[in-house]
Amino acid sequence: MSQAELSESPLADRRVRALLGLGGFVTIAVVAVFAIDDPTVQAVALGVGVVDLIAVPYILGRLMENAEESSGFSG
Repeated sequence: MSQAELSESPLADRRVRALLGLGGFVTIAVVAVFAIDDPTVQAVALGVGVVDLIAVPYILGRLMENAEESSGFSG
């Protein structure tokens, strides 16, 4: 990726990455609460949602860092 492409990428903004994780969590939580009757399965689904909430922004941030390093872009 070129420097211009990295600076224009929405994933360069930390808030966008956090909102993607939050969106995934909210989606999973809504399905868990309203569509699943078994409390154990609900808890597992909510646990997956929490992992999504934490992992998605982290992974996307690491990908952006690697893209910046490989293109020589420093911010």
